[in-house]
Amino acid sequence: MYNLISKQAIIGKNSTIEYGAVISDHVVIGDNCFIGYHTVIRPGVIIGDDAEVRSLCFVAEDAKIGAGSKVIQFTNICKGCVLEEDVFFGIGVKTFDTKKIAHQRAYKPYGQPPYIERGSRIGSGSLIYPSVIVAHNTMVYAGSYITKSTDPYGIYRGQPAVKMGEVRSDERI
Repeated sequence: MYNLISKQAIIGKNSTIEYGAVISDHVVIGDNCFIGYHTVIRPGVIIGDDAEVRSLCFVAEDAKIGAGSKVIQFTNICKGCVLEEDVFFGIGVKTFDTKKIAHQRAYKPYGQPPYIERGSRIGSGSLIYPSVIVAHNTMVYAGSYITKSTDPYGIYRGQPAVKMGEVRSDERI
């Protein structure tokens, strides 16, 4: 088993890339990063220092993953999605930049890709819809659907997610 890493990719010092990873052109991976088995990183992605993208993840074109962020297995990050610093995505989180299936149709995406601010924690299996801003230090329960932008320090759950409370001050970054 081997990796497929573009010669145009930039990989920082002390970064680990496990077997079967595909890293496309014009990708920048910072220092001390971890890229898991069979993860695909498409062109133009930027990953900050000390970030992790675990096994079997897909990171689409021009996405950004901030320093210290952790993206756990089976996650899909859509084109242009931004995760600021110290964001956590649990297993199987999905982000979307469109609500329509555009297969073989002339269609422009509905809305912008999601934007996830610093220190947010997104539980496993959650879906984050287009044009959503997940405010800093938001916590989202597993399996929730984030269809609207959140408040800073909010705790959200449900399908669609609703605010259930506030993150305690001693748990904020």
